[in-house]
Amino acid sequence: MIDPNTGQPLVGGSTGDPGLADIMARMNANWSVLKGRLNFNNPSTETGRFSLRTELFRILATTNSDKQWRDVMGAHVVNNLLTVPEFQQYCIPFDPTLTNNPAIVIPFSTTIQFGKNHFGLDLAGRDNAYDSTHFATKIRSVGVWFSNYTNIFNTGTIGGGLANQPRVYLIPAGIDSMRVPDGTSETIRQWNVVDQAMPVPYPINNTDWQDPDWSALMDEMGGSMFGIRKYASLLAFNDSGTWTSAQLTSDCRLIGRSVWNSRWLLIIPGGTLLSDPNLGIQRFIHGSMLSGGTNPVWDENGVKDINLIFQTYSYAGN
Repeated sequence: MIDPNTGQPLVGGSTGDPGLADIMARMNANWSVLKGRLNFNNPSTETGRFSLRTELFRILATTNSDKQWRDVMGAHVVNNLLTVPEFQQYCIPFDPTLTNNPAIVIPFSTTIQFGKNHFGLDLAGRDNAYDSTHFATKIRSVGVWFSNYTNIFNTGTIGGGLANQPRVYLIPAGIDSMRVPDGTSETIRQWNVVDQAMPVPYPINNTDWQDPDWSALMDEMGGSMFGIRKYASLLAFNDSGTWTSAQLTSDCRLIGRSVWNSRWLLIIPGGTLLSDPNLGIQRFIHGSMLSGGTNPVWDENGVKDINLIFQTYSYAGN
């Protein structure tokens, strides 16, 4: 039954079939109580900064450990980004693409577990972690920082200097996880989230009806029913020590996703660092080239760390 004055569904009586309006009225009444209890009208917000060097790879932030960091970065270089399945599936490709598109591709997983850091390792000094007493922690904005990134002007091969506005892809390619808001935090639910594009419907005319190859799925709906909305690249910044809102991206498709995901990919295309993508990656890792040739010599003063920044909103539940 619908209230004729307000148009709102009403709970049905004890006789007869109460109908869909009864179900809607009960759901609305339950939601009016649970909305406040689950904190949906008053979420907690925080900003977390996570170091890939110390918190993911467990490499000390000292000069003596710089070579170990460079070796790790070198091990994550792929010769052609177009061969990475997650890039093909989830990323809007840059244009134009080259025959070979080298990039640094860093896969990692994240979690929200008591006693573990955000990357699932035992919580240690200077580590960061999200609160496991909140059943859901979701992304509001993101940022990527490069420590010791050098953007000095240089059009030659010898020396250093990278592009002023490097861009990266940050892709959640795994399974989102959240806890059930029952106050015990013991039950975890997982979702394989796919952001699919809703095709735009078009009217059917007489010509369509007479076309033997006409398809309701492909023609009336204006394209594939299962197209994935892909991720654009994000602007990365030089690590200044303190973040500002201008250095966070709040208009990407990461918004609303859980910070707890079984597989992320951070992709740094070499072509966003220099027109010569291979040289760009080498400068990113090794710094300035002191002498060229078959065996170039570097000053080994490249990027020292990569930091991820998540500004989040979360709910305690219960």
